[in-house]
Amino acid sequence: MLAGPELAAAASLYNVAEVHVDVTAKDAVIAREKGMAEAETRAMKTLLARLMPLSS
Repeated sequence: MLAGPELAAAASLYNVAEVHVDVTAKDAVIAREKGMAEAETRAMKTLLARLMPLSS
């Protein structure tokens, strides 16, 4: 089992923070939804890049 620093290091591998997007739309609600979708996509790409080598 992992404990202490090992657990924190493992958890931080899966945390993707500070994903910045700039989305504009006709309505603030639509812009927020589009921004969240784009941020989720970018975060997933970042996570996959961490977990899988480019040669895969």
